[in-house]
Amino acid sequence: MDVNGVEFVSARYRHLLSHRKIHAQFFVYRVEEIPALLKTDSVVFEDLLGLPIHRLIEKFISDCPGFFKLDGKS
Repeated sequence: MDVNGVEFVSARYRHLLSHRKIHAQFFVYRVEEIPALLKTDSVVFEDLLGLPIHRLIEKFISDCPGFFKLDGKS
């Protein structure tokens, strides 16, 4: 995978479940081409709008409105 570098590093998140604490930080990389292995299981970002999204990922996306466009336009 040809990685040009880190495009964005998120803030650190803490997500509390009834039985576990999740500490997370998201890293977004820009790549020249998606490897063939990932193409078969990948989802276009705009298609995520119609899928259930874990609250932690939803928070990350909503905290970065300039980076991710959630209106279905990229």
